[in-house]
Amino acid sequence: MLTNLKRIAILGLAGILVAFTTLSTVGCNGADTATRAQNAVTAALNIAAAEVSVVPAADQAAYKSFVALGQSLNAQLGTCIAGVSGITGKAGKFLSCFNTFANGLLAPAELAQLRLLNPSTQAKVQLYVTAIVVGVNIAVAAFGGSVVATPSVGPAPASSELEPVLDSMHRAAYGY
Repeated sequence: MLTNLKRIAILGLAGILVAFTTLSTVGCNGADTATRAQNAVTAALNIAAAEVSVVPAADQAAYKSFVALGQSLNAQLGTCIAGVSGITGKAGKFLSCFNTFANGLLAPAELAQLRLLNPSTQAKVQLYVTAIVVGVNIAVAAFGGSVVATPSVGPAPASSELEPVLDSMHRAAYGY
């Protein structure tokens, strides 16, 4: 029951962040919205990368591999965003960029190795997966797509764990 309550709290926080971001970007152009969402994703990945040293040695290879994959896909996301051009159809193009990122990072084969980690590392990975999905969903919601579900790698993070990451993501997206 507590796990379900945590998930509800996280979904509530994610919903508030997505709604706030979607409403606050009304009138902004698509490139600005996409860049802000990518900046939020980048912030979550940077925090995950900074935590490598606290991951147990037995789990570091899989954890580092996941973070490196996220960073590589994030670089490709930036290239995709920068390459969107044309007068019409930009929302669909930006949406495709974020869906490709999410599909690559959250592929079942990628997540399978993370479910073998010790429980504390799984919880850390789940925190960052949740935060990254929130960042992706900022763009997906803004561009009219279907939100990406957060996969389960480990126990859902408590809102007290997620809030500082979401705050960092907001600062990266908006500069304050």
